[in-house]
Amino acid sequence: MVTDNIRAAYPKFRQSEQKAAEYMLGHMDDMENMTLAKMADTAGVSQPTVLRMLRRSGYDGFREVKIAVLKDRIRENGIWDDANDQVLGMPFHKGEKIEDIPGRIVVNTIELLNDSLKSISAKALEKTVCAIDRAGRVGIFSVEDSNSVAIDLQTKLMYLGISCEYNCDYYLQSIQAGHMSTGDVAIGISYTGTSINTVDVLKSARNRGATTIAITNFTDTPLAEAADIMILTSDRQFLQGNDIFSRTVHMAVVDMIYVGLMSMDFDKYSGQLSKSGRMISKRRYGADM
Repeated sequence: MVTDNIRAAYPKFRQSEQKAAEYMLGHMDDMENMTLAKMADTAGVSQPTVLRMLRRSGYDGFREVKIAVLKDRIRENGIWDDANDQVLGMPFHKGEKIEDIPGRIVVNTIELLNDSLKSISAKALEKTVCAIDRAGRVGIFSVEDSNSVAIDLQTKLMYLGISCEYNCDYYLQSIQAGHMSTGDVAIGISYTGTSINTVDVLKSARNRGATTIAITNFTDTPLAEAADIMILTSDRQFLQGNDIFSRTVHMAVVDMIYVGLMSMDFDKYSGQLSKSGRMISKRRYGADM
Protein backbone atom coordinates (compact mmCIF):
# COMPACT_ATOMS: atom_id res chain seq x y z
CA MET A 1 0.00 0.00 0.00
CA VAL A 2 1.05 3.59 -0.56
CA THR A 3 1.01 4.40 3.15
CA ASP A 4 3.23 1.41 3.92
CA ASN A 5 5.73 2.34 1.20
CA ILE A 6 5.97 5.95 2.39
CA ARG A 7 6.41 4.92 6.03
CA ALA A 8 9.07 2.39 5.08
CA ALA A 9 11.05 5.03 3.19
CA TYR A 10 10.48 7.78 5.81
CA PRO A 11 13.87 7.39 7.58
CA LYS A 12 15.66 8.14 4.28
CA PHE A 13 13.80 11.42 3.72
CA ARG A 14 15.28 14.84 4.19
CA GLN A 15 13.45 17.14 6.59
CA SER A 16 11.45 18.84 3.81
CA GLU A 17 10.58 15.43 2.31
CA GLN A 18 9.39 14.22 5.72
CA LYS A 19 7.13 17.25 5.85
CA ALA A 20 5.65 16.32 2.47
CA ALA A 21 5.26 12.69 3.53
CA GLU A 22 3.49 13.63 6.76
CA TYR A 23 1.05 15.79 4.84
CA MET A 24 0.31 13.05 2.31
CA LEU A 25 -0.14 10.39 5.00
CA GLY A 26 -2.60 12.65 6.77
CA HIS A 27 -4.62 13.42 3.63
CA MET A 28 -4.84 10.13 1.75
CA ASP A 29 -8.62 10.51 1.38
CA ASP A 30 -8.09 13.73 -0.56
CA MET A 31 -5.39 12.46 -2.92
CA GLU A 32 -7.62 11.60 -5.90
CA ASN A 33 -8.71 15.23 -6.18
CA MET A 34 -5.34 16.75 -5.30
CA THR A 35 -2.97 18.35 -7.83
CA LEU A 36 0.78 18.31 -7.37
CA ALA A 37 0.82 22.10 -7.15
CA LYS A 38 -1.96 22.19 -4.55
CA MET A 39 -0.37 19.52 -2.38
CA ALA A 40 3.04 21.18 -2.43
CA ASP A 41 1.54 24.57 -1.62
CA THR A 42 -0.65 23.25 1.20
CA ALA A 43 2.15 21.17 2.67
CA GLY A 44 4.50 24.14 2.54
CA VAL A 45 7.13 22.48 0.32
CA SER A 46 8.18 22.71 -3.31
CA GLN A 47 6.86 20.44 -6.06
CA PRO A 48 10.33 18.91 -6.66
CA THR A 49 10.43 18.03 -2.94
CA VAL A 50 7.16 16.12 -3.25
CA LEU A 51 8.45 14.31 -6.33
CA ARG A 52 11.74 13.40 -4.63
CA MET A 53 9.83 12.02 -1.67
CA LEU A 54 7.68 9.89 -3.97
CA ARG A 55 10.69 8.57 -5.87
CA ARG A 56 12.34 7.53 -2.61
CA SER A 57 9.08 5.71 -1.81
CA GLY A 58 9.21 3.78 -5.08
CA TYR A 59 6.95 5.89 -7.31
CA ASP A 60 7.94 7.57 -10.57
CA GLY A 61 5.64 10.54 -10.14
CA PHE A 62 2.53 12.12 -8.70
CA ARG A 63 0.17 10.49 -11.18
CA GLU A 64 1.47 7.03 -10.33
CA VAL A 65 0.95 7.48 -6.61
CA LYS A 66 -2.59 8.79 -7.16
CA ILE A 67 -3.40 5.69 -9.20
CA ALA A 68 -1.87 3.53 -6.46
CA VAL A 69 -4.00 5.27 -3.82
CA LEU A 70 -7.13 4.54 -5.84
CA LYS A 71 -6.13 0.90 -6.29
CA ASP A 72 -5.59 0.59 -2.54
CA ARG A 73 -9.07 1.92 -1.94
CA ILE A 74 -10.56 -0.49 -4.46
CA ARG A 75 -8.81 -3.41 -2.79
CA GLU A 76 -10.07 -2.30 0.62
CA ASN A 77 -13.67 -1.61 -0.40
CA GLY A 78 -14.13 -3.81 -3.44
CA ILE A 79 -16.12 -1.03 -5.12
CA TRP A 80 -15.61 2.21 -7.00
CA ASP A 81 -16.13 5.45 -5.16
CA ASP A 82 -18.35 7.44 -7.55
CA ALA A 83 -17.03 10.74 -6.20
CA ASN A 84 -13.50 9.81 -7.21
CA ASP A 85 -14.15 7.89 -10.39
CA GLN A 86 -11.97 9.98 -12.70
CA VAL A 87 -10.04 7.23 -14.45
CA LEU A 88 -9.91 9.08 -17.77
CA GLY A 89 -9.54 12.61 -16.53
CA MET A 90 -13.33 12.96 -16.49
CA PRO A 91 -16.25 11.26 -14.71
CA PHE A 92 -16.43 7.77 -16.17
CA HIS A 93 -18.20 4.69 -14.85
CA LYS A 94 -18.61 1.04 -15.66
CA GLY A 95 -21.42 0.54 -18.17
CA GLU A 96 -21.01 3.85 -20.01
CA LYS A 97 -22.80 3.81 -23.38
CA ILE A 98 -20.64 4.09 -26.47
CA GLU A 99 -23.07 6.52 -28.10
CA ASP A 100 -22.45 8.97 -25.23
CA ILE A 101 -18.67 8.91 -25.56
CA PRO A 102 -18.24 11.40 -28.47
CA GLY A 103 -20.11 14.12 -26.61
CA ARG A 104 -18.25 13.42 -23.38
CA ILE A 105 -14.85 13.58 -25.03
CA VAL A 106 -15.63 16.76 -26.99
CA VAL A 107 -17.07 18.58 -23.97
CA ASN A 108 -14.12 17.63 -21.76
CA THR A 109 -11.65 18.67 -24.45
CA ILE A 110 -13.31 22.06 -24.82
CA GLU A 111 -13.22 22.58 -21.06
CA LEU A 112 -9.53 21.72 -20.94
CA LEU A 113 -8.70 24.01 -23.86
CA ASN A 114 -10.57 26.86 -22.18
CA ASP A 115 -8.70 26.14 -18.95
CA SER A 116 -5.39 26.17 -20.83
CA LEU A 117 -6.21 29.51 -22.46
CA LYS A 118 -6.11 31.03 -18.97
CA SER A 119 -2.68 29.54 -18.28
CA ILE A 120 -0.79 30.10 -21.53
CA SER A 121 1.25 33.28 -21.43
CA ALA A 122 1.19 35.37 -24.60
CA LYS A 123 4.58 36.77 -23.58
CA ALA A 124 6.08 33.29 -23.24
CA LEU A 125 4.62 32.32 -26.62
CA GLU A 126 6.12 35.45 -28.21
CA LYS A 127 9.54 34.68 -26.70
CA THR A 128 9.28 31.13 -28.03
CA VAL A 129 8.40 32.28 -31.53
CA CYS A 130 11.21 34.85 -31.55
CA ALA A 131 13.74 32.29 -30.33
CA ILE A 132 12.76 29.76 -33.00
CA ASP A 133 12.77 32.42 -35.71
CA ARG A 134 16.35 33.39 -34.81
CA ALA A 135 17.59 29.85 -34.15
CA GLY A 136 20.43 28.29 -36.09
CA ARG A 137 18.67 24.99 -35.58
CA VAL A 138 15.94 23.59 -33.37
CA GLY A 139 16.11 20.35 -31.37
CA ILE A 140 12.94 18.75 -29.98
CA PHE A 141 12.97 16.32 -27.06
CA SER A 142 10.24 14.11 -25.60
CA VAL A 143 9.30 10.61 -24.50
CA GLU A 144 6.25 8.37 -24.60
CA ASP A 145 2.92 10.14 -25.26
CA SER A 146 4.61 13.48 -25.92
CA ASN A 147 6.33 11.99 -28.97
CA SER A 148 3.24 12.59 -31.11
CA VAL A 149 3.36 16.28 -30.18
CA ALA A 150 7.09 16.42 -30.96
CA ILE A 151 6.56 14.90 -34.40
CA ASP A 152 3.79 17.39 -35.16
CA LEU A 153 6.02 20.29 -34.13
CA GLN A 154 8.91 18.97 -36.22
CA THR A 155 6.65 18.59 -39.26
CA LYS A 156 5.28 22.12 -39.00
CA LEU A 157 8.70 23.72 -38.47
CA MET A 158 10.19 21.80 -41.41
CA TYR A 159 7.34 22.97 -43.66
CA LEU A 160 8.35 26.51 -42.73
CA GLY A 161 11.94 25.80 -43.78
CA ILE A 162 13.31 25.80 -40.24
CA SER A 163 16.24 23.47 -39.56
CA CYS A 164 14.77 21.06 -37.05
CA GLU A 165 15.73 17.68 -35.60
CA TYR A 166 13.81 15.14 -33.54
CA ASN A 167 14.80 11.61 -32.55
CA CYS A 168 12.54 9.24 -30.62
CA ASP A 169 15.54 7.30 -29.28
CA TYR A 170 16.93 8.63 -25.99
CA TYR A 171 20.56 7.92 -26.88
CA LEU A 172 20.20 9.84 -30.13
CA GLN A 173 18.48 12.66 -28.24
CA SER A 174 21.48 12.76 -25.89
CA ILE A 175 23.89 13.03 -28.80
CA GLN A 176 21.67 15.63 -30.45
CA ALA A 177 21.59 17.76 -27.29
CA GLY A 178 25.33 17.35 -26.81
CA HIS A 179 26.03 18.92 -30.21
CA MET A 180 23.85 21.99 -29.65
CA SER A 181 25.42 25.39 -29.07
CA THR A 182 24.72 29.08 -28.61
CA GLY A 183 22.13 30.26 -31.12
CA ASP A 184 20.30 26.92 -31.14
CA VAL A 185 16.93 26.26 -29.50
CA ALA A 186 16.06 23.09 -27.54
CA ILE A 187 12.38 22.35 -26.87
CA GLY A 188 11.38 19.82 -24.20
CA ILE A 189 7.80 18.53 -24.16
CA SER A 190 6.47 16.78 -21.05
CA TYR A 191 3.01 16.81 -19.48
CA THR A 192 4.28 16.34 -15.92
CA GLY A 193 7.63 18.02 -16.38
CA THR A 194 9.26 15.11 -14.55
CA SER A 195 10.35 12.81 -17.39
CA ILE A 196 13.97 12.14 -16.49
CA ASN A 197 15.17 11.64 -20.07
CA THR A 198 13.59 14.86 -21.34
CA VAL A 199 14.90 16.85 -18.37
CA ASP A 200 18.42 15.46 -18.80
CA VAL A 201 18.72 16.29 -22.51
CA LEU A 202 17.25 19.76 -22.02
CA LYS A 203 19.82 20.43 -19.30
CA SER A 204 22.56 19.13 -21.59
CA ALA A 205 21.48 21.47 -24.39
CA ARG A 206 21.32 24.39 -21.96
CA ASN A 207 24.81 23.66 -20.64
CA ARG A 208 26.07 23.99 -24.20
CA GLY A 209 24.54 27.42 -24.67
CA ALA A 210 21.24 26.60 -26.37
CA THR A 211 18.08 28.49 -25.45
CA THR A 212 15.76 26.01 -23.75
CA ILE A 213 11.98 25.96 -23.95
CA ALA A 214 9.60 23.75 -21.94
CA ILE A 215 6.04 22.90 -22.96
CA THR A 216 4.46 21.44 -19.82
CA ASN A 217 1.51 21.57 -17.46
CA PHE A 218 3.24 22.33 -14.18
CA THR A 219 5.55 24.93 -12.67
CA ASP A 220 8.28 24.13 -10.13
CA THR A 221 9.21 20.89 -11.86
CA PRO A 222 12.64 19.67 -13.03
CA LEU A 223 11.77 20.46 -16.65
CA ALA A 224 10.68 23.99 -15.77
CA GLU A 225 13.94 24.52 -13.87
CA ALA A 226 15.89 23.53 -17.00
CA ALA A 227 14.01 25.97 -19.24
CA ASP A 228 14.77 29.57 -20.14
CA ILE A 229 11.22 29.92 -21.48
CA MET A 230 8.21 27.95 -20.26
CA ILE A 231 4.83 27.57 -21.93
CA LEU A 232 2.54 26.46 -19.11
CA THR A 233 -0.60 24.81 -20.44
CA SER A 234 -2.55 24.15 -17.23
CA ASP A 235 -2.27 23.22 -13.57
CA ARG A 236 -4.83 20.42 -13.67
CA GLN A 237 -3.60 16.88 -13.11
CA PHE A 238 -5.74 13.94 -14.09
CA LEU A 239 -5.67 10.68 -12.20
CA GLN A 240 -5.24 8.46 -15.23
CA GLY A 241 -5.60 8.88 -18.97
CA ASN A 242 -4.10 12.37 -18.89
CA ASP A 243 -2.37 11.54 -22.17
CA ILE A 244 -5.75 11.63 -23.90
CA PHE A 245 -6.29 15.30 -23.17
CA SER A 246 -2.76 16.60 -22.55
CA ARG A 247 -1.88 15.77 -26.17
CA THR A 248 -4.81 17.87 -27.36
CA VAL A 249 -3.62 20.94 -25.48
CA HIS A 250 0.02 20.50 -26.46
CA MET A 251 -1.00 20.06 -30.10
CA ALA A 252 -2.81 23.37 -29.79
CA VAL A 253 0.42 24.95 -28.51
CA VAL A 254 2.22 23.61 -31.58
CA ASP A 255 -0.38 25.33 -33.77
CA MET A 256 0.09 28.54 -31.79
CA ILE A 257 3.84 28.45 -32.44
CA TYR A 258 3.24 27.67 -36.13
CA VAL A 259 0.78 30.52 -36.64
CA GLY A 260 2.96 32.81 -34.50
CA LEU A 261 5.89 32.29 -36.85
CA MET A 262 3.66 32.99 -39.85
CA SER A 263 2.47 36.17 -38.16
CA MET A 264 6.02 37.30 -37.36
CA ASP A 265 7.22 37.17 -40.96
CA PHE A 266 4.36 36.31 -43.29
CA ASP A 267 6.20 36.82 -46.57
CA LYS A 268 9.15 34.67 -45.53
CA TYR A 269 7.23 31.77 -44.03
CA SER A 270 4.35 31.73 -46.51
CA GLY A 271 6.99 31.48 -49.24
CA GLN A 272 8.68 28.58 -47.46
CA LEU A 273 5.33 26.89 -46.95
CA SER A 274 4.52 27.16 -50.65
CA LYS A 275 7.95 25.80 -51.53
CA SER A 276 7.45 22.80 -49.22
CA GLY A 277 4.03 22.19 -50.71
CA ARG A 278 5.45 22.07 -54.21
CA MET A 279 8.08 19.55 -53.11
CA ILE A 280 5.47 16.99 -52.13
CA SER A 281 2.65 17.88 -54.52
CA LYS A 282 3.69 15.23 -57.02
CA ARG A 283 3.55 12.54 -54.35
CA ARG A 284 -0.25 12.64 -54.29
CA TYR A 285 -2.48 10.42 -56.44
CA GLY A 286 -4.01 12.41 -59.25
CA ALA A 287 -1.11 14.86 -59.49
CA ASP A 288 0.46 15.46 -62.90
CA MET A 289 3.53 13.25 -63.24
